[in-house]
Amino acid sequence: MKGNTTADYTNSVTVNAEGATTGESVDSTDTTEVLVDPQPSVSIDKRDANSEDLDRDIGDDTQSILSGDTAVFKIRVTNNGYENLTNIKVIDELAPNCSVNIELPVTSME
Repeated sequence: MKGNTTADYTNSVTVNAEGATTGESVDSTDTTEVLVDPQPSVSIDKRDANSEDLDRDIGDDTQSILSGDTAVFKIRVTNNGYENLTNIKVIDELAPNCSVNIELPVTSME
């Protein structure tokens, strides 16, 4: 295991053995690539969350309402990079009370 990795590299492992009866030597090697992605990344998704949606297709990107009714949205911000994010500002020009500052830790990347 190599700690404090800051650049891409190829890791190689080799096994050598000898047959107990024949004395014949055998070996095998395998490699794996280690890729360092230092770029932070974030995504935002705004969806219809209106249980009164006239088109009854809740969760899509469109909602139909009657004049004077309230539009309801669900906003999801995802940290899809490889480092914690700070000073994130979610801004909705039409819903200023919805605007917030948040921090997002990295989620498990498997």
